[in-house]
Amino acid sequence: MVLRSAAALLRGAKTATQRELYYMDTNLFAGGQAQCNAAILTVSALLREPRHCLGVVASSRGFYTGRLRTRHAAGGGGGGGDGGGGGDWHDPRTAGGTGASVNSDWISHALEAESDAQFLLVVEKDGAFARLSEDRFYDRLPCIIVTGQGFPPVAVRAMVRALQSALNLPAYGLVDCGPFGLSLLLTYVHGGARMGEQAAHYTADVKWLGLRPSQLDALDLPAQAYAPQSDNDQRRARTLAESIHVTARPELEAEVDYWSRGGYKVCIG
Repeated sequence: MVLRSAAALLRGAKTATQRELYYMDTNLFAGGQAQCNAAILTVSALLREPRHCLGVVASSRGFYTGRLRTRHAAGGGGGGGDGGGGGDWHDPRTAGGTGASVNSDWISHALEAESDAQFLLVVEKDGAFARLSEDRFYDRLPCIIVTGQGFPPVAVRAMVRALQSALNLPAYGLVDCGPFGLSLLLTYVHGGARMGEQAAHYTADVKWLGLRPSQLDALDLPAQAYAPQSDNDQRRARTLAESIHVTARPELEAEVDYWSRGGYKVCIG
């Protein structure tokens, strides 16, 4: 069904979201949206082509703001525009505190970018992103702020990679001090395991800016800042402890060991 739908989309020069594909035959995907997404990834791996080359895109999730203007590159399908470019410039700051949404253009189109930012700030939580955006943090420290609203979809990862490459900027990850925060950060750095060889196309060098377990004692945080780990947290800590991306880096092993032994987590935003 996925192959048939992809062929129809490509013949018609159209796209469909993963959600739309799922609703084309909900009886087939008895396991829900997750089963549909897995089938799409399987087809992508089988054909050795990224998902957007099948005409399938993720629903928009993720926002960005800060010192950045973008437009479609000349000949990139944007149409019109000034100065020989591919369209009008877009500034996410005009969207107010919510920022601009990240869409699949970052995967499937060539974009031009202009910025005087000094770094990229990748934020895990909506709340932290909203506060930084509303306070116009990017005017105090010139930067571009991005959130994937939790684990980042491919479009957000593609955006971070594209901006880091085009603008030659360092990137920093502000994530929770917990197993899922580190796991999210490693998704930006190494890609999603389910994407196979395609994962490498959507990775970036994002440094861990957020709080680490090894720093907790020195900070003397109030008791209410700490939260006990859930069963899911502890399972994720055990998974991290066995990950090659952690075992290859002793400094990460030490942090993960704290959570594996049942230490607390500290959430940001």
